[in-house]
Amino acid sequence: MSTPLAGVIHMRLSHFLFFDCMGAIFWVGSFTVLGYLFGEQLEHASGYAARMGNTLFFLVVAGLSMYIVRKYSLRRRFLRELLIARIAPEELKQKLDLGEDIMIIDVRHDLDVEADPYIIPGARRIPPEESERYAEVPKDREVVLYCT
Repeated sequence: MSTPLAGVIHMRLSHFLFFDCMGAIFWVGSFTVLGYLFGEQLEHASGYAARMGNTLFFLVVAGLSMYIVRKYSLRRRFLRELLIARIAPEELKQKLDLGEDIMIIDVRHDLDVEADPYIIPGARRIPPEESERYAEVPKDREVVLYCT
């Protein structure tokens, strides 16, 4: 990452090599110092892990499994909520035909409107860049946003 960035900002080769070497020395030095300072504690921890044997392995696998299951369930819940938050065009038409009080807002960018100037009848156009107009969105009824 640093090499392309150095090229983009036109850094001289001598400066790049100096900072690259200093960074390498810093990383190697910091891990060497940490290893020297905490080497004895690492030996105690590895000895404790060896005494625990299969129990430690089981605990690590169980913890990792619980983490994966939790992430999977959170993802499923997010996707389900996202699906619920969407409305099909046919469903919107049915609600409008039934006379439900729905506000429809066109949030397309100006370029998209120029390319496709059609708008849903009764929809109010509030582009995303006009955030001062967000106060026009009612809080007491269902609101449907649509874009491209």
